[in-house]
Amino acid sequence: MTNLEQVQNEDIEILTVDSREVAEMMDIRHTELLRKIDSVNDDFNERKIASVKYWIESTYKDAKGEKRRCYEITKRGCEFIAHKTTGTKGNIFTHLYMEKFEELEQIVNGSKNITANDVNNIISNKIDRAIAMIDNKYADYIRPLAVDKARITKYIKQRLGIKKADEDFYLVKERVLILLDAEKWEDVPVNRLKDAFKLIDESIDVMIKGRNLRQINWF
Repeated sequence: MTNLEQVQNEDIEILTVDSREVAEMMDIRHTELLRKIDSVNDDFNERKIASVKYWIESTYKDAKGEKRRCYEITKRGCEFIAHKTTGTKGNIFTHLYMEKFEELEQIVNGSKNITANDVNNIISNKIDRAIAMIDNKYADYIRPLAVDKARITKYIKQRLGIKKADEDFYLVKERVLILLDAEKWEDVPVNRLKDAFKLIDESIDVMIKGRNLRQINWF
């Protein structure tokens, strides 16, 4: 569910976690978390406070393919929510979100390379564990978490030989999502996410071949 979502803002990559994942960490319904954030936004708007420092409104597709509301919540947003959550739930949530962002930051900034096999193994293990807990017919309902998307983002950058997302990064991402019939990583069932790595490699090869062909035609 996080892309990692990396939200682009003036060439700064902001790590976020999907509000559905945050609701799960808080052990509350997603609709309840949305109401809490909407209420805070009302106060922010009245005082002209920029809510994008805390969360960015977004959407995802449910199992029926219908669009639903969600938020991409920044680390600052999680800190704000934690301050508003008291008792045991607040303590547990604070621990979980700090662990989550530490893991995301290690993936994005870490020196360890990530291979397609590494991510496939991680995702395969997640699918096996999830399907072991529920009926196999519900496998399509399992969606990527922030750390899954962080690893995919890291893999695309490594394959392109870049440190920050650029035009090529977004071209590859857009092509892969189109081929997966999705608008965002959150829309891709985890059991189909493994196909992304083959499509990433294929997309980069197509892009490189296209450029080489244009260079040949130029001469």
